[in-house]
Amino acid sequence: MHTLVRCNTLRDVDDAARSLSGWRQEYSQLGCGPYAGSVHSLALPQAEVFVESNNLALHQSSEVPHNTVVLALALQAGGTGWIAGKTFDANTMIVLGDGHALDFRSPPQLTVAALVV
Repeated sequence: MHTLVRCNTLRDVDDAARSLSGWRQEYSQLGCGPYAGSVHSLALPQAEVFVESNNLALHQSSEVPHNTVVLALALQAGGTGWIAGKTFDANTMIVLGDGHALDFRSPPQLTVAALVV
């Protein structure tokens, strides 16, 4: 059994987009000022758990990795964001299925915890 723990402090949105293994993502910074973020992840044989934080509003375009389901919870949000045309804020649960295209605008000060199975 292989377990991998990673903790990344990020200072660039392109680094943030590359921070999760198995995801093809593009991030665009929407807020002004220097970007600061982090990703803490735990990779298990059949699942991955991660917590991602950003200080600025971002636009994220990606696709859920094939053969996975993602359960995500916004733990902290400095306002309202939207995903697939629907609004969300802190304490919103997001469920995404296999290969689902993700069009996501985050509010500033967002922290998301996710389980990928």
